[in-house]
Amino acid sequence: MYHGCVIQVAVPTPLREALDYLPVGNQSVGVECIGCRVRVPLGRRTVIGIVVAVVSESSLSSKQLKSAIDWVDAQPLLSSVQLKLLRWVSDYYHAPIGEVVCGLLPKALREGLTPELDTVYEYQLTSAGRLALDALPSRSRSQRQLLDVLSVAPSSVSLKALQAQGIKRSTINTTCDKGWVESVEAIPVVAEVIHPTFSVTTEQQQAIDVIADAKQFDVFVLEGVTGSGKTEVYLQTMSAVLQAGKQALLLVPEIGLTPQTQQRVSQRFQVPVIVMHSQLTPKQRAQRWLRAQSTDPCIVLGTRSALFMPLPELGLIILDEEHDSSFKQQSGLRYSARDVAVKRAHQLNIPVVLGSATPSLETLHNVQLGRYQSLVLSERVGGGQMPQPECIDLCDQPLVGGLSEALLGAIQSTLDQQEQVLLFLNRRGYAPALLCHQCGWVVPCPNCDASITVHQAKHQMRCHHCQRVWPLVKVCQQCKQAELIPVGVGTEQLMEVLQDRFPGVTSVRIDRDTVGSQKRLDAVLEQVHSCEANIIVGTQMVSKGHHFSGVTLVGIVDADGALYSTDFRALEHMGQQILQVAGRSGREKAGRVLIQTHHPEHPLLRTLLTSGYPEFARVLIEERAQGGLPPHTHQVIVRAEAKEAYHAQTLLQDMVTAGACQDSTLSIFGPITAAMAKRANRYRYQIILQSSQRSTLQQGVMRCIQVGAQHPLRGRCQWHVDVDPLETI
Repeated sequence: MYHGCVIQVAVPTPLREALDYLPVGNQSVGVECIGCRVRVPLGRRTVIGIVVAVVSESSLSSKQLKSAIDWVDAQPLLSSVQLKLLRWVSDYYHAPIGEVVCGLLPKALREGLTPELDTVYEYQLTSAGRLALDALPSRSRSQRQLLDVLSVAPSSVSLKALQAQGIKRSTINTTCDKGWVESVEAIPVVAEVIHPTFSVTTEQQQAIDVIADAKQFDVFVLEGVTGSGKTEVYLQTMSAVLQAGKQALLLVPEIGLTPQTQQRVSQRFQVPVIVMHSQLTPKQRAQRWLRAQSTDPCIVLGTRSALFMPLPELGLIILDEEHDSSFKQQSGLRYSARDVAVKRAHQLNIPVVLGSATPSLETLHNVQLGRYQSLVLSERVGGGQMPQPECIDLCDQPLVGGLSEALLGAIQSTLDQQEQVLLFLNRRGYAPALLCHQCGWVVPCPNCDASITVHQAKHQMRCHHCQRVWPLVKVCQQCKQAELIPVGVGTEQLMEVLQDRFPGVTSVRIDRDTVGSQKRLDAVLEQVHSCEANIIVGTQMVSKGHHFSGVTLVGIVDADGALYSTDFRALEHMGQQILQVAGRSGREKAGRVLIQTHHPEHPLLRTLLTSGYPEFARVLIEERAQGGLPPHTHQVIVRAEAKEAYHAQTLLQDMVTAGACQDSTLSIFGPITAAMAKRANRYRYQIILQSSQRSTLQQGVMRCIQVGAQHPLRGRCQWHVDVDPLETI
């Protein structure tokens, strides 16, 4: 036992607790160093960690304690408020404190980048430049354009604003070299709100008033049909926050939604809009994270990782499309951005808005319990009507590339009216399987318990699970016949059918295979918005957030995938997806929604289409209650995988033995195989812990973790804990 000044450091390792170190130079330090980065020895290497506490004693002896090497920061990089939230995340999701604290920092800061903001410069005309303007020859058009712009500007102009007018950086550099233009440090923008010229609906105004009046923690569920103007409610509630000198955080589920959202936000507010997502460079992420440390009014817009931006004067958190599964991290730290956002708002005593046309059942259950407040937008802005979905019964119907004659006829009719069509098929590639017509053999992935996906255009087969790629097989490995045929339909095949059926009609495809970058996605969306593209074929990437003004027909090619799934959440996700896709139709003109299915009389599908999402969700919540399933109970899944199946089974079985207790409110199921028992040459098993009492569940999980951390097979197995899982199969 050591008595004296000890710093506890969170280091980027799977270790569950922070490690004890002596301060640099063994000098006494106080709480002022909490949140600072420090370089410490760890085994044979040196790592950068974060000081999370200063204590007066350690369970280690003085000989066992190592000294920190040096300080990276003179001032804390993380505030006490941030650390409080991260400690909660670590405890709730049973994640190592070092992986949480260090992992949520931008990479450049984790690696020791000096936390200094790059100076932002703007440009202004010099006196020499004003004289040169009159004498500039006509052939110097680019230079003249620059000088003209700066001569009428009331103040200095940013590089971004100049480039938006087509002025190149080389032109700016040339005029600076001549002394005609000079760079000056940018002056911080004074917060200003540009009020809209249009009026909001009565329902919108009621929602705005309720949220704006909230001066403390409250959770508002903004349940608005697609096209009802939820974004306008977000903008006007942020306006009140910014005018009060506070900051706002707006989260969207997909990177592809950030450009259009940023455009609307920037048009409304003269404040910094900091965009944060995973496609930025490490330096860009670090710079934006540091800018968010300012106390000036600003808006942070981003995907789930933006939730952890510093924002010391945060006054409002908004999650758009809160139901979306993209808000749940599925690897590493498996956190729910929605739930962490609510916790952060609670700690800061500020309101949080959860917006969706199809809220998650967990959110609706909290509304039923009175924990969250519901705000409803029942009508589309502008008086437009939500189209009533219609079913096309596929039983005994001939199909062309997965399309019925009824849907093909509707497509032709829509095209004849010079309107756009959106076809939704959540399956990329040409076909999901390759089958021998002679013996029925299906080409498997050698690494996974799954069939391969055919990508005809590239003459490839791909496994979408382990990402292996190899050339198309031409001969059956069992009967040696060359009669392999693709089975099923993917977006690639659908495009081929449409181009054959509707020659001369421009079709675009939006999926991960065709729009792998933001630049490519923007280019395709521009084709859609300009009506250059007549038919849009897409996966879930087109199901949310996008405003396609010209789309009047939405066709859902296959709605049956989830009707008989073993995952109890499948029906909820099906209902959300159908209505989200349907909402792309009829935004400005009367629209239609056609759903192809072999089960048009399925009771829950009928409920969804005839009674709407609220009734559909109510029925599902009641069914979940009868089955003792979330949201009425709480779940944690422990998953394990290994090269040898019995290794994963043994580890999980020992966890079950340790986790079991006499408390009747805790149930443990398994070990059971995952839905895909083998993936990437590793065998996968899981146990499910379930309880109506969160505390009981957490205690059971802790007992399992203790076994896993000390188990003899831990080196041969990879295992992780998933709290509140979205996937249970």
